[in-house]
Amino acid sequence: MGVGEGREADQRQNLVDAILLRAKGLAGMGDALAQAGAITSKNETATGEKLTNEGSLLTASDVVWEQLYTAPATQTLTDLNIKGVVIPSSQFVPNTDIVTARAFTVILTGLRGASTGGTPSGKHGDALISVRVTPQGTDLTANTATTIKVTTDLAFVVTVQDSGGFAEVNVPVKLTINAGGSTITKQHKIALIEPAKNQTVSFSGFDIPSTAYGANHSTIKVVVAPVAGEINTGNNSGTYTVFFTLP
Repeated sequence: MGVGEGREADQRQNLVDAILLRAKGLAGMGDALAQAGAITSKNETATGEKLTNEGSLLTASDVVWEQLYTAPATQTLTDLNIKGVVIPSSQFVPNTDIVTARAFTVILTGLRGASTGGTPSGKHGDALISVRVTPQGTDLTANTATTIKVTTDLAFVVTVQDSGGFAEVNVPVKLTINAGGSTITKQHKIALIEPAKNQTVSFSGFDIPSTAYGANHSTIKVVVAPVAGEINTGNNSGTYTVFFTLP
Protein backbone atom coordinates (compact mmCIF):
# COMPACT_ATOMS: atom_id res chain seq x y z
CA MET A 1 0.00 0.00 0.00
CA GLY A 2 1.37 3.41 -1.00
CA VAL A 3 1.62 6.43 1.25
CA GLY A 4 -1.42 8.05 -0.39
CA GLU A 5 -3.50 4.91 -0.06
CA GLY A 6 -2.59 4.59 3.60
CA ARG A 7 -3.55 8.18 4.22
CA GLU A 8 -6.94 7.68 2.56
CA ALA A 9 -7.53 4.53 4.61
CA ASP A 10 -6.85 6.47 7.80
CA GLN A 11 -9.33 9.15 6.75
CA ARG A 12 -12.02 6.56 6.05
CA GLN A 13 -11.41 5.01 9.45
CA ASN A 14 -11.76 8.43 11.07
CA LEU A 15 -15.15 8.78 9.38
CA VAL A 16 -16.20 5.40 10.77
CA ASP A 17 -14.94 6.41 14.23
CA ALA A 18 -17.04 9.59 14.16
CA ILE A 19 -20.16 7.60 13.32
CA LEU A 20 -19.38 5.06 16.05
CA LEU A 21 -18.98 7.86 18.61
CA ARG A 22 -22.45 9.10 17.72
CA ALA A 23 -23.97 5.64 17.97
CA LYS A 24 -22.26 5.01 21.31
CA GLY A 25 -23.29 8.39 22.72
CA LEU A 26 -26.95 8.00 21.75
CA ALA A 27 -27.08 4.43 23.03
CA GLY A 28 -25.46 5.48 26.29
CA MET A 29 -27.95 8.30 26.82
CA GLY A 30 -30.80 5.89 26.19
CA ASP A 31 -29.35 3.40 28.67
CA ALA A 32 -28.88 6.12 31.30
CA LEU A 33 -32.53 7.13 31.11
CA ALA A 34 -33.72 3.52 31.02
CA GLN A 35 -31.69 2.59 34.08
CA ALA A 36 -32.92 5.64 35.98
CA GLY A 37 -36.59 4.93 35.32
CA ALA A 38 -38.73 7.60 36.97
CA ILE A 39 -36.62 10.70 37.66
CA THR A 40 -36.50 11.53 41.37
CA SER A 41 -34.46 13.84 43.58
CA LYS A 42 -32.31 10.82 44.50
CA ASN A 43 -31.24 9.78 41.00
CA GLU A 44 -31.40 13.11 39.19
CA THR A 45 -27.77 14.12 39.80
CA ALA A 46 -26.28 10.74 38.88
CA THR A 47 -28.43 10.51 35.76
CA GLY A 48 -27.40 14.01 34.72
CA GLU A 49 -23.73 13.10 35.05
CA LYS A 50 -24.20 10.01 32.89
CA LEU A 51 -26.04 11.99 30.23
CA THR A 52 -23.34 14.66 30.21
CA ASN A 53 -20.60 12.04 29.77
CA GLU A 54 -22.44 10.41 26.88
CA GLY A 55 -23.25 13.80 25.37
CA SER A 56 -19.53 14.59 25.25
CA LEU A 57 -19.14 11.69 22.79
CA LEU A 58 -21.56 13.44 20.44
CA THR A 59 -19.60 16.69 20.46
CA ALA A 60 -16.36 14.72 20.08
CA SER A 61 -17.78 13.05 16.98
CA ASP A 62 -18.19 16.45 15.35
CA VAL A 63 -14.54 17.29 16.03
CA VAL A 64 -13.35 13.95 14.64
CA TRP A 65 -15.51 14.34 11.54
CA GLU A 66 -14.32 17.86 10.78
CA GLN A 67 -10.68 17.73 11.87
CA LEU A 68 -9.76 14.13 11.07
CA TYR A 69 -11.99 13.45 8.07
CA THR A 70 -13.35 16.50 6.23
CA ALA A 71 -10.25 18.68 6.38
CA PRO A 72 -7.67 15.95 5.59
CA ALA A 73 -9.82 14.37 2.86
CA THR A 74 -10.31 17.76 1.23
CA GLN A 75 -6.56 18.31 1.31
CA THR A 76 -6.02 14.89 -0.27
CA LEU A 77 -8.28 15.83 -3.18
CA THR A 78 -6.30 19.03 -3.62
CA ASP A 79 -3.00 17.16 -3.57
CA LEU A 80 -4.30 14.73 -6.22
CA ASN A 81 -5.69 17.63 -8.30
CA ILE A 82 -9.19 16.14 -8.14
CA LYS A 83 -11.84 18.80 -8.73
CA GLY A 84 -15.64 18.83 -8.52
CA VAL A 85 -15.81 16.59 -5.44
CA VAL A 86 -16.90 18.06 -2.10
CA ILE A 87 -16.17 16.22 1.13
CA PRO A 88 -19.29 16.65 3.30
CA SER A 89 -19.23 18.31 6.68
CA SER A 90 -21.48 17.07 9.46
CA GLN A 91 -22.44 18.70 12.74
CA PHE A 92 -24.48 16.32 14.89
CA VAL A 93 -24.75 18.78 17.80
CA PRO A 94 -25.43 22.24 16.31
CA ASN A 95 -25.51 23.84 19.77
CA THR A 96 -23.16 22.32 22.36
CA ASP A 97 -25.12 24.01 25.16
CA ILE A 98 -27.82 21.36 24.85
CA VAL A 99 -25.49 18.56 25.99
CA THR A 100 -24.02 20.32 29.03
CA ALA A 101 -24.60 19.42 32.67
CA ARG A 102 -26.71 22.57 33.07
CA ALA A 103 -29.00 21.66 30.18
CA PHE A 104 -29.49 18.09 31.38
CA THR A 105 -30.24 19.34 34.89
CA VAL A 106 -33.02 21.53 33.51
CA ILE A 107 -34.44 18.69 31.44
CA LEU A 108 -34.33 16.15 34.27
CA THR A 109 -35.91 18.62 36.69
CA GLY A 110 -38.76 19.01 34.21
CA LEU A 111 -39.09 15.23 33.90
CA ARG A 112 -39.11 14.87 37.67
CA GLY A 113 -41.92 17.38 37.92
CA ALA A 114 -43.90 15.63 35.21
CA SER A 115 -43.45 12.20 36.78
CA THR A 116 -44.78 13.27 40.15
CA GLY A 117 -48.00 14.65 38.65
CA GLY A 118 -49.96 17.69 39.79
CA THR A 119 -49.45 21.33 38.88
CA PRO A 120 -45.89 22.70 39.04
CA SER A 121 -45.33 25.33 41.70
CA GLY A 122 -44.06 28.82 40.99
CA LYS A 123 -44.55 31.01 37.95
CA HIS A 124 -44.43 29.24 34.60
CA GLY A 125 -45.15 30.72 31.20
CA ASP A 126 -44.04 31.69 27.75
CA ALA A 127 -44.87 34.60 25.48
CA LEU A 128 -44.85 35.28 21.75
CA ILE A 129 -42.52 38.23 21.21
CA SER A 130 -42.36 38.69 17.44
CA VAL A 131 -42.77 37.11 14.01
CA ARG A 132 -40.25 38.32 11.44
CA VAL A 133 -40.45 37.76 7.69
CA THR A 134 -37.12 36.96 6.07
CA PRO A 135 -35.27 37.73 3.92
CA GLN A 136 -37.21 40.98 3.51
CA GLY A 137 -36.74 41.80 7.19
CA THR A 138 -40.27 42.83 8.18
CA ASP A 139 -42.03 42.19 11.49
CA LEU A 140 -45.69 41.18 11.36
CA THR A 141 -48.07 43.37 13.35
CA ALA A 142 -51.58 42.61 14.57
CA ASN A 143 -53.04 45.99 13.59
CA THR A 144 -51.55 46.52 10.14
CA ALA A 145 -51.63 44.30 7.06
CA THR A 146 -48.16 43.35 5.82
CA THR A 147 -47.20 42.78 2.20
CA ILE A 148 -44.95 39.75 1.88
CA LYS A 149 -42.80 39.15 -1.17
CA VAL A 150 -42.74 35.40 -1.77
CA THR A 151 -39.30 34.03 -2.63
CA THR A 152 -37.86 30.54 -2.56
CA ASP A 153 -36.14 31.33 0.74
CA LEU A 154 -39.21 32.82 2.42
CA ALA A 155 -39.17 32.13 6.15
CA PHE A 156 -40.90 33.26 9.33
CA VAL A 157 -38.68 33.62 12.39
CA VAL A 158 -40.70 33.38 15.60
CA THR A 159 -39.23 34.72 18.84
CA VAL A 160 -40.52 33.26 22.11
CA GLN A 161 -39.69 34.37 25.63
CA ASP A 162 -39.76 32.33 28.83
CA SER A 163 -41.95 34.65 30.88
CA GLY A 164 -41.82 32.53 34.04
CA GLY A 165 -39.25 31.80 36.68
CA PHE A 166 -38.31 28.31 35.52
CA ALA A 167 -36.65 26.82 32.45
CA GLU A 168 -39.03 25.08 30.06
CA VAL A 169 -38.34 22.22 27.65
CA ASN A 170 -39.94 20.97 24.42
CA VAL A 171 -42.21 23.98 23.92
CA PRO A 172 -44.34 23.52 20.74
CA VAL A 173 -44.72 26.47 18.37
CA LYS A 174 -47.23 26.24 15.52
CA LEU A 175 -47.59 28.50 12.49
CA THR A 176 -50.72 28.34 10.31
CA ILE A 177 -51.26 30.17 7.02
CA ASN A 178 -54.75 30.50 5.55
CA ALA A 179 -54.24 31.66 1.97
CA GLY A 180 -56.35 31.39 -1.15
CA GLY A 181 -58.63 28.76 0.34
CA SER A 182 -55.70 26.59 1.44
CA THR A 183 -54.31 25.96 4.89
CA ILE A 184 -50.59 25.46 5.52
CA THR A 185 -49.50 24.32 8.98
CA LYS A 186 -46.00 23.83 10.34
CA GLN A 187 -44.82 23.07 13.86
CA HIS A 188 -41.47 23.11 15.66
CA LYS A 189 -40.38 22.63 19.26
CA ILE A 190 -38.05 24.75 21.35
CA ALA A 191 -35.79 22.23 23.09
CA LEU A 192 -34.82 24.48 25.99
CA ILE A 193 -35.63 28.03 27.02
CA GLU A 194 -34.40 29.59 30.24
CA PRO A 195 -36.20 32.17 32.43
CA ALA A 196 -36.40 35.66 30.90
CA LYS A 197 -34.50 34.45 27.83
CA ASN A 198 -35.60 34.46 24.19
CA GLN A 199 -35.39 31.60 21.73
CA THR A 200 -36.24 31.60 18.03
CA VAL A 201 -37.65 29.01 15.68
CA SER A 202 -37.67 29.38 11.90
CA PHE A 203 -40.41 28.14 9.59
CA SER A 204 -39.54 27.75 5.92
CA GLY A 205 -40.26 25.66 2.83
CA PHE A 206 -43.62 27.22 1.95
CA ASP A 207 -45.60 26.49 -1.21
CA ILE A 208 -47.93 29.47 -1.35
CA PRO A 209 -50.91 28.72 -3.67
CA SER A 210 -51.38 30.94 -6.72
CA THR A 211 -54.87 31.88 -5.48
CA ALA A 212 -53.25 33.74 -2.60
CA TYR A 213 -51.73 36.41 -4.81
CA GLY A 214 -53.44 39.60 -5.86
CA ALA A 215 -56.18 41.37 -3.94
CA ASN A 216 -57.04 38.46 -1.64
CA HIS A 217 -55.70 38.88 1.86
CA SER A 218 -54.37 35.96 3.87
CA THR A 219 -53.92 35.33 7.59
CA ILE A 220 -51.02 33.96 9.57
CA LYS A 221 -51.53 32.65 13.08
CA VAL A 222 -48.73 31.70 15.45
CA VAL A 223 -49.44 29.81 18.66
CA VAL A 224 -46.97 29.01 21.42
CA ALA A 225 -48.36 26.08 23.41
CA PRO A 226 -48.87 26.74 27.14
CA VAL A 227 -46.38 25.03 29.44
CA ALA A 228 -47.32 23.09 32.54
CA GLY A 229 -48.47 25.42 35.31
CA GLU A 230 -48.98 28.42 33.00
CA ILE A 231 -51.90 30.61 34.01
CA ASN A 232 -51.70 33.63 31.68
CA THR A 233 -52.06 32.44 28.07
CA GLY A 234 -53.16 35.78 26.65
CA ASN A 235 -49.72 36.47 25.17
CA ASN A 236 -49.17 33.02 23.65
CA SER A 237 -50.53 33.71 20.17
CA GLY A 238 -50.87 36.27 17.42
CA THR A 239 -52.94 36.56 14.24
CA TYR A 240 -51.77 38.71 11.35
CA THR A 241 -53.27 39.88 8.06
CA VAL A 242 -50.91 39.70 5.08
CA PHE A 243 -50.86 40.12 1.31
CA PHE A 244 -48.68 37.76 -0.69
CA THR A 245 -47.03 39.15 -3.81
CA LEU A 246 -44.37 38.02 -6.23
CA PRO A 247 -41.00 39.81 -5.99
